[in-house]
Amino acid sequence: MKPQPDGLLIIQGRLAQAIDRLHADAPRMSDKVVGRALAAIERQATEHGLGPLAAVTRRGMYRVQSPGWRTALACHLERMEDACRCRPRDEAGTAAIMASIAVRLA
Repeated sequence: MKPQPDGLLIIQGRLAQAIDRLHADAPRMSDKVVGRALAAIERQATEHGLGPLAAVTRRGMYRVQSPGWRTALACHLERMEDACRCRPRDEAGTAAIMASIAVRLA
């Protein structure tokens, strides 16, 4: 069952806050904790039908511990947060942001 649009906006806001906190705290976190935080974001995005965000987050999880991943993660977390703040009705805008993030993570 898909959540109602208002519920989806609340979920998007919560995911955006989680991404923002991760962005702020990642430099002080261990690789394992960052990986767990990304996994939690991915799981929530999947459960609530935010497939593009889940896919991009999954790609970010695979990059953890690769050379220079922390620098790249900070940039992509900002874009993920922006994507979370898009209204559900603005699917084209959200898709464009997600495609941009996916290309940068690839």
